[in-house]
Amino acid sequence: MQRWNVMEERAEAIRSDAYERAEQRVLGQLIEAVLYEEIVSTLEELPSDGTSRMVVITGRSAAGEAVLYRFNGRRSFSFDRIRIDHGSLQRVGAGGETAKAQLAQFVDEVLGQQQQGERLRRLQEELARTLLHEAESRAWRMQEGTRRTALHDEGELDGHPYHPCFKSRIGFDADDNRLYGPEFGELLQPLWIAVARSHTRLALRRGMDEEEWLRNELGERVIRRFRSELHRQDCDPDDYRFMPVHPWQWEHVVVPALHREIADGILIPLGRGDDFYRAQQSIRSLENVTNSSKATLKLSLGIINTSTPRMLAQHTVLNAALVSDWLQDLIETDFTSDSPDFVLLDEYAGISFDTNGLTPSVHERSYGALGAILRRGVEGILRSGEQALPFAALSYAEGEPAALVQQWISRYGLNEWLDELLEASVTPLIHMLYAHGIALESHAQNIVLLHHEGRPIRIALRDFHDGVRFCRERLAQPERCPSLHPEPASHLAQNRHSYMQTEDPDAVRDFLHSAFFFVGLGDLSLSLSERFGLAEKIFWAKVAGVIQRYQERHPQFATQYALYDLFSDTIRIEQLARRRLWPDAEVEPRWVPNPLHAFCLTKGERHYAK
Repeated sequence: MQRWNVMEERAEAIRSDAYERAEQRVLGQLIEAVLYEEIVSTLEELPSDGTSRMVVITGRSAAGEAVLYRFNGRRSFSFDRIRIDHGSLQRVGAGGETAKAQLAQFVDEVLGQQQQGERLRRLQEELARTLLHEAESRAWRMQEGTRRTALHDEGELDGHPYHPCFKSRIGFDADDNRLYGPEFGELLQPLWIAVARSHTRLALRRGMDEEEWLRNELGERVIRRFRSELHRQDCDPDDYRFMPVHPWQWEHVVVPALHREIADGILIPLGRGDDFYRAQQSIRSLENVTNSSKATLKLSLGIINTSTPRMLAQHTVLNAALVSDWLQDLIETDFTSDSPDFVLLDEYAGISFDTNGLTPSVHERSYGALGAILRRGVEGILRSGEQALPFAALSYAEGEPAALVQQWISRYGLNEWLDELLEASVTPLIHMLYAHGIALESHAQNIVLLHHEGRPIRIALRDFHDGVRFCRERLAQPERCPSLHPEPASHLAQNRHSYMQTEDPDAVRDFLHSAFFFVGLGDLSLSLSERFGLAEKIFWAKVAGVIQRYQERHPQFATQYALYDLFSDTIRIEQLARRRLWPDAEVEPRWVPNPLHAFCLTKGERHYAK
């Protein structure tokens, strides 16, 4: 698309109603997060009985005058999460005049009382970019004929429902966002490069070889073309490995950081393959639309989205196949009676550019900048009659997935449909925790619901390269656990909560609880309450029932039920908003009420309490 058209579309989106609705969402999520994490507080207590009331936050204008922000809000039963009516947000000036609340003004006048300087400016930029990109996305969806129809896509398109910087995409300009933003559905082709074997690390699932995954991904004709290109440049193809690279990454990160390595023939661009891809919600994951049976590519991408750089650290790339082998082995040799039916979208290959031999400054600039993980696509695991939908899409308030959920609930009945959904989704995850001692980071974006005409059947799980947590000595079969590549000290210094192994069983439990129960089921509970009138307590009673029935069927895991107590009174979650305003080292996980605790003594007190 020509640049002028992109600029014109962006200007139209900013002037449209889509901008106002986008600002309401971003500002609303920001207020919910900063209140929930107690960065700011309201003058009055939010009701804890689920009812809504008008509350006020104080701030101070640039002139030093007291201002107020008022809105209708409530505390939910689901983890005490705060919900506000985005349409009720108003700013009350020093003279009592009222106006629509605006995002940038709120950050300056309210959060500016808590933090100043670079951290506040960085948050302001991430929020501003999120607002802009959300407005463009909404404007695009409003246009006739631009809805995406591939509902089986593995990633959701609406952005993180809690994190206020859910579409920041720092690094993209207008053209980049239009080309690579998943909501626009543009087709793209990754660049393939040759990397000297001496500078690469390759990891494959057991039984695979390098030629096999290359043939499967590229085909013989493209491989011959790439090898011919290396011969043309007087290079021996056997001295190189092939690696896919996101086109934005090559231009904006790889060439600026590694042009010396390109000049020396360590990195050689080869061109593009035959297949076309479409970006998923994470943006760096590309789904093959030419041949859906081929891999989904997860590629290093040097943008910041939801406040996180989207690079691929080498240890995670190398761990991907190891963890996939391990989990698949456990599933295939699991002889537990009535073990749940679910499937893994295994990560069967990972290749990384090894920066350890580079000079310190180049190593620092290029760490994680060149890496790829190949993951099995959804189409490769569907049974006859099965269809797929991202679990996150079940909580959408608008769009085609929301209409589908409405149809399914009307067809099957809310209670029947929800019971089947919870049985299909909760059971596999608690089984991995109880029977094997492994927690999976199954937030809703990492779960794909497999259904038959809307009737839940089973789930597919993905993203294991850094998405598992366990205590090695507490594993049911520790001898099967592979020797994983450890997190470098420099990596942990950037994110000290990014680790797989721990000695704290509560950290294992909370890894699952904070991702699946707090985010995935928490959003679903709120959505079903607000859209269909299902009481949150009824929702969580159903979840508790699934867990308790599992425990009753499997008394042999009683020790694990106490060790990984899903009914504890509180659980820990990451403070995503607070981490934007203070250094990571100063922000600890937050203890929040657990809605399952209210049901820990039901079913004849069969819960195995500590």
